[in-house]
Amino acid sequence: MFSKFNPFSRFQSKSSNNQAAAALKDKEITSYQAEIDEINSRYNKSYKSSSQVNEFIVEYQTLLRKIDDQQEHNFRSIASIYSELAKCFLKLGQKSDAVRNHMSSARYSVKSAKYYYKITPMLEELWEPTFSVAVFSFEEASKILEADGKFSILLQVLQELGDSYTYFHYYGYAAETFQHGVDICICHRFAPSILFQFIFNAIDSYTLDDKILEAFDLVNDVQVRYQGDCVALINKSTLLNQKLMDLRIYHTILSIMAFRFSEVAQFCNANLEHNVAQYFETICDATKNNEKDFLYILTHPSKQDYYPFQIGHLKLLDRHYQNVESSLESQLPLYTK
Repeated sequence: MFSKFNPFSRFQSKSSNNQAAAALKDKEITSYQAEIDEINSRYNKSYKSSSQVNEFIVEYQTLLRKIDDQQEHNFRSIASIYSELAKCFLKLGQKSDAVRNHMSSARYSVKSAKYYYKITPMLEELWEPTFSVAVFSFEEASKILEADGKFSILLQVLQELGDSYTYFHYYGYAAETFQHGVDICICHRFAPSILFQFIFNAIDSYTLDDKILEAFDLVNDVQVRYQGDCVALINKSTLLNQKLMDLRIYHTILSIMAFRFSEVAQFCNANLEHNVAQYFETICDATKNNEKDFLYILTHPSKQDYYPFQIGHLKLLDRHYQNVESSLESQLPLYTK
C-alpha cells in the first residue's frame, strides 16, 4: 500500500520547496506518534499469533488511511507506520510485503534509508523489480542528503548502497558508489579511517569487475589529492599509518597487474621497506620471464612472509597469477606430441 503523497516533492526545486513551506506555515501538522506508540505497545505485549498480527496490520493500515484522508504531509508518522507494517509482514513470513513496506518507509524518511541492509538478504529471494525499487530509494536518499549537505548520513547510505550492489554481484555499480564515497571524504575532509574504508571497498569492486586500470587510477589519484595536513594526521597514528602502507601495497600490486613494471621498482624503493620492495620486483621478473611455478609460490605467501598482507592483497596476488597462467595457456599449441 503506497501513500498518495510524493515524499520527494519537497526537494525537487528551491522554489517548490519554498512554496510548500509557505503553504504549510500556518497549518499545524497533527502528530500521530502517540497512536502509533499505543498500537506498538499492544503489539509487543501480544503473543503475535498469525490472527493477532493480521489484526494489527489492519490497525496500522487504518491509521495510514486516516492520515491520507486528512491530506496531512506528516512524513515521519507515515514512515513509522510503514516500518511497523514491515515488521508485521516479516513476522508472517511474507517477505515481499515486508520489503515493499520497508522501501515505502524509506521514501518518506531519509533516515530510514540507511537501515536497508536489514532487508538486503530478503531481496535476493524476490524479483528484480523489487531490487530496482530499493536501489532507486537508496539513490534518491543520497541525492537529497548531498543537496542538503548532510554528508555524514550520505556516507552511511552510500556504504549500504555499495554493499547491496556487491551482494548482488553488480561490481561496476558498487565501485562507482564507493568511489563517490571517496570523493566525498576527500572534498569534505572526513576522518582518514572512513576514507580508507571506501578506498579498499572500491578497489575490491573494481578488480572483481576486471577493471584493473580504474582501480589503479583511483589509488594513484587518492595519493595525489590526499596531502598536507591529512598526511600529517595519518603519521600520528600507528593504525592509520598501517592503512596508508596497505594502500601503497595495493598500488604496487595493481601496477604489476597492469604490467607497469618500470614504475614498480621506483615506487617500491621510495615507499616500501627494502625486503618488501625486493619481493615485488621479484614478482615482476617472474612475470616477465613467464616463470609460472615460481610465480605461483611468490603470489601465494602466508600473511606474514614479507609483509602483514590483508585478505584483499592476497586476493589480488592470486588474481595476478591466474591472469598470467591464463595468458600462458592461451599461447600453447592446440596439439602436442
